[in-house]
Amino acid sequence: PVIQVLHLYGQASAQYVPNVFANDSLFAFRSYSASNADVGQFKTANLIVLEGVEQVEGSVKTELETFVRNGGSLVVVPPSRPTLVAYESFLADLGVRGLVLNGRAITPQDLQPLAEPAKQSPFFFDIFENTTIKENLAMPNASAVWAWQTVGDKLLTFRNNQSFLSASTVQQGKLYLLASPLDASFGEFARNALFVPVMYKIAAMSVRQEPTAYSFRNNTFTLELPAAPNQNAVFKLKKEKLEIIPIQHLNGNLLTVELPKSNQLSDNQEIESGYYELVLNNKTEKLLAFNHDNKESLMDFYSPEELKSLFAGQKNVQVFDKLDDDGFVKEFREQNIGKALWKYFVIAALVFLLIEIALIRFMKG
Repeated sequence: PVIQVLHLYGQASAQYVPNVFANDSLFAFRSYSASNADVGQFKTANLIVLEGVEQVEGSVKTELETFVRNGGSLVVVPPSRPTLVAYESFLADLGVRGLVLNGRAITPQDLQPLAEPAKQSPFFFDIFENTTIKENLAMPNASAVWAWQTVGDKLLTFRNNQSFLSASTVQQGKLYLLASPLDASFGEFARNALFVPVMYKIAAMSVRQEPTAYSFRNNTFTLELPAAPNQNAVFKLKKEKLEIIPIQHLNGNLLTVELPKSNQLSDNQEIESGYYELVLNNKTEKLLAFNHDNKESLMDFYSPEELKSLFAGQKNVQVFDKLDDDGFVKEFREQNIGKALWKYFVIAALVFLLIEIALIRFMKG
């Protein structure tokens, strides 16, 4: 499914963010002014980019916090003049402390180059080409409008190790915090070659990683739908002739399903392992795989002593211990088939044949 990206702007910097996510085959991109945002759309987004909003408050603040805690990814791009009190409260609720504003106007002399990122870090290791040639990257210049006590990872820093882009985990979600706006007067990051892959990686990591298969051991599971259906929608699980309506709860595009127990099924129904279609209004929304608990594959073995004790007195049972394959075949043949004597009889027949031929020639001579 495409990645759902929601862009909330106050002071939008040109078209940097919309241009990054303009590829319709990868992203479903929506952009709104933060003052007119429909907070109901937060539940269907994978990634929200909050750009240039002077203060975050009210329902937008509450819903953004809920969005992150429930597993969403949020990128905060500061405005040129953020309201300290509002952002202190907002970011503190998401685990960021020590927010300090740069109280003076930005001049060209304030622009500082960023340090090269650690190419082998989990965030960057698949962004850069694997090569033994050490080439210096053309890192952009930038100037911070605020600083903070970094929690989590410093993805990009200034050369004095001050954070420029940090990533932290907030319960099930992620918070990415930038030190400066994307506007050209605050630096070159949005026009640097690093900008697009960084934003793409953030978007890619915002998608929930679903398991390849669900286990019957976990009777309840939650999955993400491509889009938020009607709240009164009823989903079915279908496998060949079996069709069941499980207990379900819908929260935006997150569907929680509880599988029925065996005593809740009809006499002719049985939930077996395999592939099930998640159907809504006769349309397959997802294909789900279910499997039994992997404990069924954990094998336990009897020791040779236990086997000998179990089969004691059974003359037709013999325990072979510490034999490789060839040794077992040899031992089995010796005990059950015996030695093959036909070779000796063939050799003897050939010997007697030679003796007979020799005698005939001698007698004739």
